[in-house]
Amino acid sequence: MVVNGSPLSHRVAANALPFKDAFAVLFFVSVGMLLNPAILAEQPGRVLLVFGLIVLVKAGVAAALVLALRQSLHTALTVAFGLAQIGEFSFILAALAGSYGFMDREVQNLILAAGILSIALNPLLFRLLPRLARPQEPLPAPPAASGGHEGH
Repeated sequence: MVVNGSPLSHRVAANALPFKDAFAVLFFVSVGMLLNPAILAEQPGRVLLVFGLIVLVKAGVAAALVLALRQSLHTALTVAFGLAQIGEFSFILAALAGSYGFMDREVQNLILAAGILSIALNPLLFRLLPRLARPQEPLPAPPAASGGHEGH
């Protein structure tokens, strides 16, 4: 925060950017190394089930909430696609749960495989977004309110 207010903030940010990229690569390589690829062949149905829970349920709930707030379909899909993946913190939680005996290794492998698939799917979802909804799409009309006088 101190650097942000100084004239050097842009220079510091520019110098830190390569480290950010390096740490991102290191994180994803280390997560990939944890994956047991045999689970994809041995239990594809269970991997797809967990994948579906991550992608469809998270995205569906997010889209429904955004639409309930009367935002556009484009906004709802943007939020849904942004949340349709597992985050880094989920991998940490799964590892901790395994180390404390709350989760067996098979479940950790399912989460890891489905999580990696969800991360890989995410850019593809965003490429579909312009085809699914336009940014300036009007909101749907609210349902007609009845005055409660029908049939009197």
